[in-house]
Amino acid sequence: MKETEIKILNIDSNKIRKILKKNNAILVKNVFQKNYAYSNNYTKEKKMVIRVRDEGKNNNKIFTVKGPRKIVKGCKVRTEHEIKVTDDATLTKMLKMLGYKMSHYCEMKREYYKMFNCLVEIIKFPKIPDYLEIEGDMKGINKIASILGYNKKDYYAKSIFEAYNLKKTSFKF
Repeated sequence: MKETEIKILNIDSNKIRKILKKNNAILVKNVFQKNYAYSNNYTKEKKMVIRVRDEGKNNNKIFTVKGPRKIVKGCKVRTEHEIKVTDDATLTKMLKMLGYKMSHYCEMKREYYKMFNCLVEIIKFPKIPDYLEIEGDMKGINKIASILGYNKKDYYAKSIFEAYNLKKTSFKF
């Protein structure tokens, strides 16, 4: 699957919520996430992301493999594959057997909204201002950004770690 998304940094979350509500965006879920990132020499060289995400519901975890990112018209585009995992202890052992080490851990709070076949996410991450992610097709991303008062000059397509020059270690609330 292809993932296309943008970030908008330093947002006013309350203002965004009001605009989303006014435009009939549907709140999909509001979750606290624990993200465990893994890497080895191969994934570092290829600029891939390996992640296990825990949203605390039904003991399901989401295992994700993301290919290298490309910046296309201001959007981050990359191949992404995800599966649900119920036995994360075994998955962790398997990753270690394959030579992966946990590279960092981070917690975040996310509000997911659905609008124009896109996901709009208000994200609270430790130690930095709230930010927004819009994921979908480029047309939908641009339309939603415009409704929220932003344009392509506001798009950020790299990682939060790069945006704030953060060392990938552990980020907890």
